[in-house]
Amino acid sequence: MNKSREDLAKKAAAKLELLKRSAKAGDFWSYCLYMDYSFYKRRESVLKQVAEMLQKVHDSYSKGEVISIAMSLPPRSGKSYIISLFCPFMLGHFPTKSIMRNSCTQSLYEKLSKDVRSIVSGEKWQAMFNIPLGAKGVKSWALKDAAQGVSYFGAGTGGQIIGIGASMLDISDDLYKGREEASSDSINEKTISWADGSRGSRQERGCCQIDIGTRWRKSDVIGTNEERGIYGENII
Repeated sequence: MNKSREDLAKKAAAKLELLKRSAKAGDFWSYCLYMDYSFYKRRESVLKQVAEMLQKVHDSYSKGEVISIAMSLPPRSGKSYIISLFCPFMLGHFPTKSIMRNSCTQSLYEKLSKDVRSIVSGEKWQAMFNIPLGAKGVKSWALKDAAQGVSYFGAGTGGQIIGIGASMLDISDDLYKGREEASSDSINEKTISWADGSRGSRQERGCCQIDIGTRWRKSDVIGTNEERGIYGENII
């Protein structure tokens, strides 16, 4: 390696280390850049605003304050990926707590669960937080320090959620498969009922709520919760 390449490599390593330090201190955007610099730098104009909203959740929870937020973003905007990074970020800072995350289907929920578990067991996350995995399932899994034996759990829309409550985050991540399903009044009513019942019953005191998804109709889960005055912050 010649001198110029050595210098570039040193600068890149120093930049990565600086991002890691900022992330460990609690800065979520730095964490996003540390974990996947090229992706988040390329989509900074859209996703930095989302990261700033999620930062408010981290900061509120750190102070013992409950916050509920909603974010509406189009398909393939990176919303699920940034949530999949936010979950390990929060677990790294609060490793005894638990997160519930629900999506439109059980198969998608399980894919997202595997994605988050992979981040937690990956080299970059472990270099920052150094917390080993305990239980390694798909429907639920846990860090070694999890207070109730579960760190991450959930289900697809309409599915049965078994186990403990969500002590830190209750996340809905696109509860509708698409426009056709969201446009059905009967499916929408069932989805809202499930979100209020099965999902809502798992939210413990002190848990923050995040609803994120594509808005296909005004009276969906997010719209209904807006009318109820649940959200303190939103990106619509």
